[in-house]
Amino acid sequence: MKKIFTLIGLALVAISANAQEKYVAVDQEGNLAPEFAAVVDGEGNATNVADGKSIVTIKTDNITLEAVGGTTPANVSGGAQDITIGAALPDYVDQKGDAHPYAYEVASINSWANITWKSDKKSDPIDENGTRMFNVLGSGNPFVKLLCEEIVTDGEHSGTYKALYEFYKPGMDMPEVGLYYKFVAKTDGKMKVQIWANKGSRNTYLINGETKEGVEYSAEGYVNGQKINTETPVIDPETGEQKKDNDGNPVFEQILKFFTADEIAARHAESGKDTYVIDNGGQPFWGWITFDMKAGTSYWLFQDSSQVGFGGFEFTPETGTGINDVKTVKTADAAIYNMAGQRVDAAYKGLVIKNGVKRIQK
Repeated sequence: MKKIFTLIGLALVAISANAQEKYVAVDQEGNLAPEFAAVVDGEGNATNVADGKSIVTIKTDNITLEAVGGTTPANVSGGAQDITIGAALPDYVDQKGDAHPYAYEVASINSWANITWKSDKKSDPIDENGTRMFNVLGSGNPFVKLLCEEIVTDGEHSGTYKALYEFYKPGMDMPEVGLYYKFVAKTDGKMKVQIWANKGSRNTYLINGETKEGVEYSAEGYVNGQKINTETPVIDPETGEQKKDNDGNPVFEQILKFFTADEIAARHAESGKDTYVIDNGGQPFWGWITFDMKAGTSYWLFQDSSQVGFGGFEFTPETGTGINDVKTVKTADAAIYNMAGQRVDAAYKGLVIKNGVKRIQK
């Protein structure tokens, strides 16, 4: 009997290890998943902040995800300064090559904004299956260096300052500040992550944490404002006939257009935008990015100067040791067990294990 239960254990492990794993960050009513809900107050402010971070850890059989929320100075552009100005940097040129003659170092940061985890609370977008695609919205720009610059208008010095960030570029050390998501898998497989690229023109990075280089991904989903006609006519309630537009064309009800990975890639290629801008960068994107994962390698997902909305993920492990690889002695009268490990007879209906093989008894 002991050997039989060991066999069942092996079979169940094999089934679990090769099954697709799914995590949903916000349910269909717009409520945060328990891991996020447990670390926020009624206004979405993180209650687990340490060293300027709020870390939410999600684990499945094969995936460990760290969602890391960050913060920025509470106010660097109003009358009340939350930074202390340091040395002047009159020759400072940013990463784009733009000069900032009134740049300064930040000597100290006196007040930080709250770190937040919130549901986007929108009824749209809705995917092609009618599912509402909620996302978790985090906070913090993942900058690598913070400076500031005085606001000078027509030569007039205001005495107030705004943030001047140096943002991440592939090849740099990871930012480890601001909002990012770090995925690590126990086994090789394919990862599909639901995201909201809030700023369509911003770089959405997926970076190998060990090599510091970009990882190729494909994107599919929806671009804000892009719709197509259905076959359902829009009826004028006064005439009972189909409405027509200003050009006399019949009007049909519309739905959001789903763009395939090939369509997104083509639109991006035509735009000439930076490599990591999804679609053509003209409007926000929501949908899925898909990429290959190697066991033990960390993959960091973030935007350089904004925040990525996160809706969850699906991970599909590569085929490994399965039921057929488990050594068994097959006999016609072998004992039958249900998925709870309880012995049942041949009349039992449902999912069972016999001879180490999962099957349905009808």
